[in-house]
Amino acid sequence: MAYKIAGSTAVDKDSAHTVEKLCINCYLKQIEDKVVIRQKQGTVKIDDIDALGRGGFSVKIAAFKNVFLVVIGDSLYTLSDKLQLTKQLGPDGEDPPKILGTERAQFAESVSNVAIVGGGNFFLWNPNDGLRKIDKLKTGDGGESHANFGYVLDVIGINQQFVIATKDDSIKDVLLASSAPGQDDVFYNTAYTPDDSDPDETKAIEAQASYFFVYNRSTISLYDISLRTGNNAQYLFNYSPNLSVMMNFGIVGRDAYTRIKQALFFISDTVANEEPDIYVLNGSSPQSIGNFIIQDAIKHEVDLSSIKIEAYQKDKQDFLVLHLNNATYQYSLSTSQWNKLESNANDDNKSAINYRNQYFVNDSRTGKYIVFDKYEKRYGYLDMDVGTEYGQNITATFYTEEIVNAPIPTTWLGLTGNFGYYKQYEAPVIAVTCIKNGLGGGLIQGSIKMPIGGNRKRYLKEMVGSKIEGSHTYKLEITGAYKYEFDAAFYTNEEARALR
Repeated sequence: MAYKIAGSTAVDKDSAHTVEKLCINCYLKQIEDKVVIRQKQGTVKIDDIDALGRGGFSVKIAAFKNVFLVVIGDSLYTLSDKLQLTKQLGPDGEDPPKILGTERAQFAESVSNVAIVGGGNFFLWNPNDGLRKIDKLKTGDGGESHANFGYVLDVIGINQQFVIATKDDSIKDVLLASSAPGQDDVFYNTAYTPDDSDPDETKAIEAQASYFFVYNRSTISLYDISLRTGNNAQYLFNYSPNLSVMMNFGIVGRDAYTRIKQALFFISDTVANEEPDIYVLNGSSPQSIGNFIIQDAIKHEVDLSSIKIEAYQKDKQDFLVLHLNNATYQYSLSTSQWNKLESNANDDNKSAINYRNQYFVNDSRTGKYIVFDKYEKRYGYLDMDVGTEYGQNITATFYTEEIVNAPIPTTWLGLTGNFGYYKQYEAPVIAVTCIKNGLGGGLIQGSIKMPIGGNRKRYLKEMVGSKIEGSHTYKLEITGAYKYEFDAAFYTNEEARALR
């Protein structure tokens, strides 16, 4: 019988302990009655830039004709559907204000403006007025203008206003005095300011349907915003918050949460006083989705507030990406499997480094996910049809399942490969290394050559043989510039001869 390879996590057993391992740069995909192993998405470089990218935003305001905004360094740019950058100026063509800071810029839209938060400052942008830093505000009752409302952490747009969270733990709704171009008067109304003795620290805010979420360090508050009436209906909280639910757990940082459909994914260390972990909330109580490796990595993170999680969709699957300081992990909602993401360094040794890409933003005009390099001044987009990352080959590692007491001493490793997405007259060679970690050791190397004209077709490849002696876990490393997909299994000698 054939021993199928299944699962992107393998268990390596020896006489002392069990070690859980994650595959690197590959994931599982269910196709009809088969599970195949696919290489991670590649990255196509768009261009070099003057500074590190700080995120982007796909604007949906109809009058703006589907603008896509990005913050690079301290400047705001539009990105055309032809992937050309244009720096945005201030009012009347003046030099624009600087969006200070190095953190991810926050964006929101409402009526005729886009709000941007960076370096604790609040900005407004539209195509007519350019980029404006908002320094003067009026109170909601028409009071005098005064200085800015403090260090701004986060912003969302809802109805005809913006809502901001500030470092003094207050939530304010910001109402433009007019939607007309050139209007500088901005009114605000303080909606919620906790007691000075309240130690809970606001981290982020979010609007979902008829509820407004305030994410704090140790609590998450939900406010019902569907009950606004009378003259105060224009204000989000009607001058007082309608608290619906308060959950006794919070998030560790501003970027430590994301949402996929209705499910909330977040990092917390205040769920039942447990150690830091990653959770999903899709009901009344959070559930951990971290395995031992993920939990241990989060636990040893030096600065929990710097953790980022984000989501994207490719290959008809939803993926969650967990960014730690020295490692990046990916979780598939379809298979509930974790894998590790790595990149090759820009050197002759091709040594592995932490995954380069961050700040995944879907460009609604093209369907491409724009990403920014963490280390190099460049940006690109994810592409499932590319087997390289900024021109460098992607090296992937996956582990076979444990083989226990194989009935015969010798088996063959069969790899059915789909090596599509290359020119018809090329004959790519995928290098395969099989490292036996079980009894007897050993290292077996081989190569798989795709026949000319085999574009997008499946072929049974040459076998890479190895011995099975008792309980083993096998590690495969595949490198090459071409997209690959494997349906792999161990075969007996008789089965191998029949298949060849």
